[in-house]
Amino acid sequence: MPATLAAAADLASEIVVINSVSTDRTIDVARAFGARVYTEEFKGYVEQKNSLIPKCTQDWILFLDADEVLNDDLRNDIIRVIEANELAGFEMNRKTHYLGKLLDHAWQPNYRLRLVRRDSNPRWEGEIVHEALVSDVPVKRLNGFIIHYSYRDIDDHFRRTIRYARMSAQSYMVKGKKASLMKIIFSPVFSFIKLYFIKLGFLDGRAGYLAAQSAFMYTLLKYYFLWEAGLRLKDNPMEVHINRSNAPQSAVDACKDKGSDWVRSWHGNSSTAKATAEIRGLLLCRPCSHGGRSGCRIMLRLWAGAAPAFVMVPAWRTVRQARAVLAGR
Repeated sequence: MPATLAAAADLASEIVVINSVSTDRTIDVARAFGARVYTEEFKGYVEQKNSLIPKCTQDWILFLDADEVLNDDLRNDIIRVIEANELAGFEMNRKTHYLGKLLDHAWQPNYRLRLVRRDSNPRWEGEIVHEALVSDVPVKRLNGFIIHYSYRDIDDHFRRTIRYARMSAQSYMVKGKKASLMKIIFSPVFSFIKLYFIKLGFLDGRAGYLAAQSAFMYTLLKYYFLWEAGLRLKDNPMEVHINRSNAPQSAVDACKDKGSDWVRSWHGNSSTAKATAEIRGLLLCRPCSHGGRSGCRIMLRLWAGAAPAFVMVPAWRTVRQARAVLAGR
């Protein structure tokens, strides 16, 4: 963040920072640059960024993440368009600094709308991942680029790749998308070919090759997570625990804060939607030593006549909510 603010401080009449309850020196650093800091629980990328807009009071808003730095050409072009006060939004390219070098081909081009007028109705839109800024005025491009210090090292890179793949799979699941065998086999290969050969990532050397490998892994895991989410319970090793009805209360209390954002259901037939649910068992698992799904979840066994239904809900959800999930099918 210090580099981000240092590169942009002399462009701004005010600096507004949304702090997601950080435990480092974010607040001290931001205030050293004269920023107004608002600490808010993380609400999701779209909601968090949209909460920033009403807090801005100047005519123009420049959005930057804490790992982004303006280069000199971009700074000069921003000054030019603000002085012209043109009724437009401006997007700028973003280049990734990775493993000690600036990548000129991998993940390129990567234009993002970041400079908007406050009176152009700017807002962030998107889903769980891949949010984007939009406005009601024409969009033009600026010279220069943002330097994106996205990953500290290879370990950080691939940990984030896994996290983003899971989030993307969640977004696909909300849309009702499925993971076909063809997509699992061919989409990761195409992602690698596109970044490494079509986008000329090989010209970035080993860093470009790693970027292409991460594109392969991201796509592969995205569809595997999506496929995993659609598995029926009878194919799940956790099924052996379903009849357990003596889960200790201490286990319930210990896991309440580690619930999953996923809601999944498995059902015997369509008649389950009409039944009055009766809790027959309770299971908490974090994670199973035998290879069950990780994450803390409550497994409720609900009966509908002779046909059982299984609803997996986050640990903090109530039985009433679980019944509502079942009744809505």
